[in-house]
Amino acid sequence: MDLAQVNQLTVYFVLTLLILVVILLSLFFIFNKRRLHYISEKQNAQERYKKELEASRIENQEHLFKALSYELHDNIGQLLSVSNLQLSMVSSGLDEKDKKLITDTREILSKVLEDVRNLSKALNAESFMFLGLVKAVSFEMERLNRLKFVDAGFRVEGNVFEVADDHEIILFRIIQECISNVIKHARATKFDIIFRYGTDSFTIICEDNGIGMNIHSKNYGLGMKNIVSRSILIGAEANLEPVTGGGLKVSVVYPKKSL
Repeated sequence: MDLAQVNQLTVYFVLTLLILVVILLSLFFIFNKRRLHYISEKQNAQERYKKELEASRIENQEHLFKALSYELHDNIGQLLSVSNLQLSMVSSGLDEKDKKLITDTREILSKVLEDVRNLSKALNAESFMFLGLVKAVSFEMERLNRLKFVDAGFRVEGNVFEVADDHEIILFRIIQECISNVIKHARATKFDIIFRYGTDSFTIICEDNGIGMNIHSKNYGLGMKNIVSRSILIGAEANLEPVTGGGLKVSVVYPKKSL
């Protein structure tokens, strides 16, 4: 075999080797692309499942809230109204001291009845949708001040724009979770909510001066987890921040969407 033949064989060998390398690289690229696509599809399916599960949980919770709302309004509310009426009938013929006691008791019953009705409205999504988010939160803060749980403040900044009804309800439930946390755990004396409407987003800020919490821990309470999961469900972003001097700041940024 002469030198020309050797060189020719060498060229054929190198070309064959290059073709094999290209084929192997192509197969690897195709396999890797399919693998990444499979992983992405699996992650998307898991995310869809989580969202559907969360949506189902929220729907069940709303049904429970609605049932509680009717129970408060139709049964407990009616019993309180009847009790108040009966007390007014009993007061006739009593001396002034007993009349004063009956009158004071009726005033307390009237306040309880008003709180029960307000709570019934807060639990019922249909009542909430009639009020709207701003008015509903205003009522909640007024209730906190009236019951003297905490010094509550509420203000709205920017130009208010509409939010889809189903998302508005979820935002309201997020705020209720914040209020519940302040009442049950925060040991706060001051609690403020700010609605900040921007050109591209709507930000809800809930801030208290309580004992705060370890925001770096993933073991925080169910209420805080609900805030995060509900926010994700409607495409919003929830952030928990410690407040200087003690307390917690919860911010929910909801991107403006066309209705």
